[in-house]
Amino acid sequence: MKKYGFIIFWGLFIAYFIFVHPCIIYYGTGLKSPYQLANSSPYRAILYLFLSVFLWSLCWVSLAYAGVFSLFSKIRSIRYLQLYGRSIPIVINNVRKIKDGQWPVLSISFKLKNFAGTMIEDSLVLKDRYPERNRFARGANAQLLVDEELRRTPYCILQDSDYKISVINVLIRTIIVLAPAAGIVGYYCYAYQQENRGYGWRFLSASHPLLLIPLIALFVALILYFVFIKLLNIRKNPYLLYKGRRTIAEVLSLKQTGTTVNDSHMIRLELRFNDERGNRHQVSTKKLVSPLEMGQFAELKEIPIFYLPAHPQHVELEEVLIANTNIS
Repeated sequence: MKKYGFIIFWGLFIAYFIFVHPCIIYYGTGLKSPYQLANSSPYRAILYLFLSVFLWSLCWVSLAYAGVFSLFSKIRSIRYLQLYGRSIPIVINNVRKIKDGQWPVLSISFKLKNFAGTMIEDSLVLKDRYPERNRFARGANAQLLVDEELRRTPYCILQDSDYKISVINVLIRTIIVLAPAAGIVGYYCYAYQQENRGYGWRFLSASHPLLLIPLIALFVALILYFVFIKLLNIRKNPYLLYKGRRTIAEVLSLKQTGTTVNDSHMIRLELRFNDERGNRHQVSTKKLVSPLEMGQFAELKEIPIFYLPAHPQHVELEEVLIANTNIS
């Protein structure tokens, strides 16, 4: 409950910052007078208009891809896996019910040997269309189909899974995507009728919400992507997980980078390890740790890691891979 409250609070705060605040600032300072509009450059107005349309189009296309087109992209990936995916035996070690109903939604974690022969653990979320068969009991064996290139989403599915497109789901997603488009067009019409005063689009400026809102939205999206994907590294790394080898690395040094997130500190670990050929490598990696974990990491002499045999400089801590695996 606390987690959802945190998400709702920051979601509302970001929405206010993107949509409401620019409007308060712009309309709170008053609209341009006819004299100001008459002396505004029409060429600058055209530039602002094209820039505004471009930014809004970029926002809407991103939303449409995430909401609708990505669904069909996933279906294509699933069809590819069913035809060309590599079959790997797995053992289910944990099943967690996320949602009840006629077709319960399950989070399944399982163990398997990856392409390099290392035992790993992964998880996936699925809708059980045949719960009476009890196919996903703990300790049960199954076959996993994996994309050998690990470039598609999803990169793995269960071999006997039945994937279908829900028409209702597609319809709801389409409505969610089209509603903002209607709102954007409506705001263009409203702003033009209320602010043009016979001078066309000359009322547009760099501070107008038609230009500022999509610009702030894209900026916030880039910041969130950088923080949660690049900096905190919360996304799965299937390539390293399925093609990496496990080994024990020697901890040479540990330093704080100066980055903090919710009282947790980003640390940089300097590591040294030998690959399967006996070659020694020195690498560095980062991890976000809490103040309580800081003392434990300071005393570490060795730590398990995964590395790519073809690119030994590409490494990740085992516990980071496991933690990201459980993000579904």
